[in-house]
Amino acid sequence: MQVWEYHIMNIDFKDKALEELYTSGRTKDHKYSKLAPDVIKRYAKVVNFLRSARRLEDLFLIKSLHYEKKEGDLNGVDAVWITHSTGSSSIALQMKTE
Repeated sequence: MQVWEYHIMNIDFKDKALEELYTSGRTKDHKYSKLAPDVIKRYAKVVNFLRSARRLEDLFLIKSLHYEKKEGDLNGVDAVWITHSTGSSSIALQMKTE
């Protein structure tokens, strides 16, 4: 019998305003307070994708994320995209393996 081990990705928000935006849908931080509701909704959806991934390779399967490894000055940083009705933005994330 084979036993499958699943790991859910842990998300550690370095920016408390982004955590607040994810958990409550709003923030008082001036950098994010004027984001359109569509962008906030998509941001939460992307974070949920990240949280539900069992392994890094799961993110490759969600084409709309446009997962990419950065190079040069951003070496060691991975990024996913938030696509919304008015355009797209990227979220940079640092992945650490344990």
